[in-house]
Amino acid sequence: MAPRIEAQRQVKLCSPRNIGLSCPGAIDDTTGHRTRRKASTRHPTQTFDGIRMNETTTYPYRPKSLLAALATGFFLLCALFMGHEALNNHVGLVINGLIELDSTGATSFYWLIALLSLGLVAFGLASVRASLMPDRNVTLAPNAVIIPASILSRATTTIPLADIVNLSLQTGRYPLLHIHHNGGTTKLAQRFFEDKDRFGDFLARLQAAIQALNAASQASMGPTRWEDR
Repeated sequence: MAPRIEAQRQVKLCSPRNIGLSCPGAIDDTTGHRTRRKASTRHPTQTFDGIRMNETTTYPYRPKSLLAALATGFFLLCALFMGHEALNNHVGLVINGLIELDSTGATSFYWLIALLSLGLVAFGLASVRASLMPDRNVTLAPNAVIIPASILSRATTTIPLADIVNLSLQTGRYPLLHIHHNGGTTKLAQRFFEDKDRFGDFLARLQAAIQALNAASQASMGPTRWEDR
């Protein structure tokens, strides 16, 4: 359980060891309340909690092109402005009435801000590039979930559903899903999905897939046999 940070909190979604007890349904991505889906009457053996299993679902997962472009343009303007100030500066600078710099220190400060802005421009350009990649997706397969290794990388990480130990959702302005598995913890941000409905659909399907997998595993083990000694 993560500590409270302003309005953010972390909600436990599903633990494979508590199938049927702590996570009977999907969790709403904003309120944390469990929701129920109507069970499908078609192909009943291929559904779990109203969601069809044994199918692969793909969700685009990339930065928003417009926001990435606007942020890149903003930091480019900042870099140009601060560079211009550094080239033409001949006076000192007082920061918040506490830090006083002479003309040389002020010029160095302007160059520093210009360089930091250029670094953010480079990151913004990489984000714009990532937003245009058609193959940047989160894929939920019958036995695994395939996730981009990072927001700017083409590489992917495959997490077998059987390796997932727990799911938790950090709510707030920017919801963040934590997938706890045997290899560590992988995070997925709602803001990189197309919209919150697609994020909610992915979350519901992932929970149902984990529950179905563990229910099938428990069923295959059969009833426990007790022997007198």
